[in-house]
Amino acid sequence: MSDPVTDDAPEADDGRRESEAKAQAWLTRLDEAEKELAPFKADVKRVVRAFGLNRKDGDRAKRRFEIAWANREIQQSAVYDRPPICVVKSRYTQGDQLARSVSECMERGVNTTFDLHDAHAALKDVRDHLVDFARGTAWVRYEPTIEQRPADPVAAALAGLEANDAEAPTYPVKVDEKVVSEFVSWDDFRHGKAKQWRDVPWVARRVYRTRKEYETRFPGKPYSVDWAAKDGDGTIPIWEIWCKESDRVYWVSPACRELLDDDEPLLKLTGFFPCPAPAFGTLRKTSDGEETLVPIPDAIFYESQIQEINQLTARIHALQDALRVKGFYPAGASREGADAIEMAMKSNDDRAYVVPVAGWVAFGEKAQGIVWLPVDTVSKVITDCIAVRRQLIDDVYQITGISDIIRGDSEASETLGAQQLKAQWGSIRMRRKQNEMARFARDLCRLTAEIIAEHFDRETLARLTQMEVTDEMVTLMRDDQMRGYVIEIEADSTVASDESQDRQDRMEFGTAMTQGLTAGIGLIAQAPPAMAADLAKMVGETLKFVVRGFPAARSLEQTYEDGINAIVEKLSQPQPPAPDPNQAKMAEIETDAKLRREQMMVDAELKREGMMLDANIKREAGAMKAAMQPAPMAPVA
Repeated sequence: MSDPVTDDAPEADDGRRESEAKAQAWLTRLDEAEKELAPFKADVKRVVRAFGLNRKDGDRAKRRFEIAWANREIQQSAVYDRPPICVVKSRYTQGDQLARSVSECMERGVNTTFDLHDAHAALKDVRDHLVDFARGTAWVRYEPTIEQRPADPVAAALAGLEANDAEAPTYPVKVDEKVVSEFVSWDDFRHGKAKQWRDVPWVARRVYRTRKEYETRFPGKPYSVDWAAKDGDGTIPIWEIWCKESDRVYWVSPACRELLDDDEPLLKLTGFFPCPAPAFGTLRKTSDGEETLVPIPDAIFYESQIQEINQLTARIHALQDALRVKGFYPAGASREGADAIEMAMKSNDDRAYVVPVAGWVAFGEKAQGIVWLPVDTVSKVITDCIAVRRQLIDDVYQITGISDIIRGDSEASETLGAQQLKAQWGSIRMRRKQNEMARFARDLCRLTAEIIAEHFDRETLARLTQMEVTDEMVTLMRDDQMRGYVIEIEADSTVASDESQDRQDRMEFGTAMTQGLTAGIGLIAQAPPAMAADLAKMVGETLKFVVRGFPAARSLEQTYEDGINAIVEKLSQPQPPAPDPNQAKMAEIETDAKLRREQMMVDAELKREGMMLDANIKREAGAMKAAMQPAPMAPVA
């Protein structure tokens, strides 16, 4: 009889060797990707120094003109300032009520998820890295909350167990679900070599986990983790790698020789990767002019100007220390002229300062009274340095594309048209980064929407969206081909708003729609009945086209569409024929004649009744008169 331990040992060794080989292969790929980013890492260090982000207490005494930091602050607010407004529309079935309900459910789900789990914070970090280092990215995670619930009492009874028995069967229940967007720092993100993002074979992010977190994530796996080599905070780095080529997800760590895990992806995403394409700035090219995905921070392009500005600033402040009134007068015999000048120059007293000089002859025989040190030369040098520095600052603004309008600095004599023109062209350089951030936010919304549609239960959707979610809606959301929704980010939703411009846009929209409705109603009223429905449809489509041109009126699109469809449907129904004018006139004549006949009959009846009443009155009056006359006297016998 064979020994199972002996028989299984070779298979265990083979499995361990294969695991170690895979882990080493992926660690080698990660090292190669890091070498590819070596120029970028060097640029990041230079940018951190230029922005003063690594400032220490000892550096506070150094004179610097913080134009790099000021530019950074301006660009951050100009590129991304507000949470994105996610708009979900049906791609093909605009008039289908089920598609509308699904679109509204998806829109509410994404916006609520972003709000509950603070995707705005992750997007701000992405923006900061885009502005600072020309690359920012985030990672999307699906987190279901699973609890073990006891089995149904009936099922437990059939199994011969009590429902509260320790051995009673339990089953996992999904009690909650959420989608979390996490920012990934530039140093914790790697990807395979490619010229364009769609050709990237794999992506990876690095996280740091404590021993407890590690054992919770990888339970019961006897990996040979070298905890002695962990970081000072008691964590080890773990790389999560999504490989499109093998359709697998791997977990490796430099602190472990074996592969931590190898599994199919939990999320079946359209683009496979659980992260959007990073928000890129300027990308580096090879010496042969080939494209790469290695970014170049913007500050590198004006680093020399920053250094010159800081040098001039330090020089200006050093010369300002020499702008003090220093004078000399003849005194005792204890000092020579050179010693007195040195004493005056070393003095830091801001008040006017005079020094006694014993060797007065050093100042010339004709020197009388107090002799003052000349400061005109120093003042002129300072003025020239300030002028050169101002030119360098203008050069920086020309390089970065930050106009005076964007900085809130303009001449009082400028006209409104000139300021609007400068604002329009001054924002062109910013528009590229704004569009890149809007694209990144849109892709993040799409990933979130796809996860919600594919994985969220109906109860979770109803709780998240505060809508009645039907089985038909869930079926449509989980059908990739039938879903066909489009996610849009409003063009200006992620940048700082201008309230006065918003009010002006709303007033312009109100005026345009009032004029359009008035003209359209007049055309429809004058049109023949057979053409009214077609004309109403044409007017309605024109009005909807106008509505879509006003971002502030996005919430009214559905209202206008429903109203226009109702009008067109009513006008499309068969209408009763219009009455003939001659027939109407004859009917009116007949009605008048009928009324006259009826009146004559009424008059005749009243006359007859009156005559009868008069006859009755006369008869009764005669009878009463006869009754009142005395009876005749009888004759006397």
